[in-house]
Amino acid sequence: MNTIKKHIIISGVPRTGKTQSICRKLAEMGYYQHVMMDSITQSFEYIFPQLEIFDGHTWEVGMPNVSKKLIDFLAHLVHTEKYDDLEYRMLVDMYQLMPEDYIQKINPECCKVYFVGYPNVDLEEKFKSIREHETKWDWTKNMKDEDLKERIRVYTQESKLIQAQCEKYHLPFFDFSYNREEKTEEIVKYILEDNGYKSWN
Repeated sequence: MNTIKKHIIISGVPRTGKTQSICRKLAEMGYYQHVMMDSITQSFEYIFPQLEIFDGHTWEVGMPNVSKKLIDFLAHLVHTEKYDDLEYRMLVDMYQLMPEDYIQKINPECCKVYFVGYPNVDLEEKFKSIREHETKWDWTKNMKDEDLKERIRVYTQESKLIQAQCEKYHLPFFDFSYNREEKTEEIVKYILEDNGYKSWN
């Protein structure tokens, strides 16, 4: 496998801007093919229910549990040789990955990972921000206020767990609790430089 250029994973809790901001910016530069894990887990849920990988219920069963069910599939996905002759690599955009599973199962020589979250966010501020910026396409749009706030509580706790594991395993973690636009520019710049792409406007 050609490991000069590596696939990358951007993982973290929902509503950090992974898909619409970070991954979109990187994909538009032409360096990566954007692979949305949500589409894959939704397919698993409907076609292979016996796997018990339920995309819409990750927050209920616990993201660490889903991570352990997905990790072997993910490890095989990013170890493919099908990209060896291409100028771009995969960018896997996902929620269901714990740092410890990455360390145990994925070869860093073929795939790097970057984690995001909001471990220090104020619940009311995050709730207000989501409501102000959500579109009709967002899954939060039709949620009751208290249900959304409960999701934010869960995601905040998961962010703390992810951050702690990143510190333990020396993996990059970006705190999106505040200044989301600035953090988006910071992580995009970091990923480009970390993978040998020096051009940055």
